[in-house]
Amino acid sequence: MLGREREYLQIEKVHNLAALPGPTGFKVAAFPIKIEGASGAWCRCVAILDN
Repeated sequence: MLGREREYLQIEKVHNLAALPGPTGFKVAAFPIKIEGASGAWCRCVAILDN
């Protein structure tokens, strides 16, 4: 099972993906809200376009 051998982040409910140039050509940065004792929280996702 994924997650047992290698840690990962799961980001859901991302909007405005149609505004991206395609499946490549950008990087994603996620800025999560830290909540003490929580295993998950919301975040602000930002696409950084390659020029």
